[in-house]
This record gives sequence, C-alpha cells and structure tokens, in this order.
Amino acid sequence: LKNAKELRVPIPWKGQLGFFDVNLPKTKIKNSEIVSDIIDEEYRYQWIGHH
Repeated sequence: LKNAKELRVPIPWKGQLGFFDVNLPKTKIKNSEIVSDIIDEEYRYQWIGHH
C-alpha cells in the first residue's frame, strides 16, 4: 500500500454505535489472506482510468 497510515482511533469489530453486528466465522481469517487480498485489490485498481 502506498502512504499507508495507522488510524488514530482503532475501529472495533462491532461498530461503536451498534449499527453493525459483525459475525466473525468460526474459522479465523489469516493475516496473509487479508494482505494478499489488499495487494491484489491495489494492483487491480491502479489500472482503472489508465486505458
């Protein structure tokens, strides 16, 4: 990610106002999966508008 910044206030899994109930699946998501998805998305979106 370019210019990645840490959020000042960490976002909890459950929204602070309680609007969003996040049901995490029993199988844990691995960090490597999340990172690869983020990199894949970043790569995909850098080409939008460059046709």
